[in-house]
Amino acid sequence: MKIKKLDYLTNLLFDNYTLLNIVNNIHFNPIFIILNIHNMSNNALLILKNELFKNNSKSMVIKSKYIRILFSSYFNFFKTACLCIYIPDMIQFLNNLKLLKNLSFFYSYNRSFSNIVNTEMLTFQYNIYSCYIMFHYIIFKLINNIILILLINLLLLVNLLKKI
Repeated sequence: MKIKKLDYLTNLLFDNYTLLNIVNNIHFNPIFIILNIHNMSNNALLILKNELFKNNSKSMVIKSKYIRILFSSYFNFFKTACLCIYIPDMIQFLNNLKLLKNLSFFYSYNRSFSNIVNTEMLTFQYNIYSCYIMFHYIIFKLINNIILILLINLLLLVNLLKKI
């Protein structure tokens, strides 16, 4: 009887540690990918994890029940295990997309989930919108600098008026 209770407590401790580790990684990395590894061979999974390690991305193979516990029951189609990839920035995200090739996956950016996507769709959208994103960034910086210059001039004018 005591052995069953010890096994239960050990499993409970392991589950809580795993959940805490997942939440901690999600908190410190703005992008993460959930990949269903149900149809992947062990050799392909090992190669993928080694390549992710070379790209300085964290990855964990976890039970699908942890995904359902943390997020929602909408992920019931994950059968046995999932690969979670935690990515700190957008450049590494684009580099890791090349490794995923024809696999379908979910990704989350700033705690909002995507629909199920694949690499070709994301790279196509990035090629179309990347120039618009850079253009938007340049315009935003220019507007920001103009507003800053106007505020400094307004502040100088107010100081001059106080002295008079």
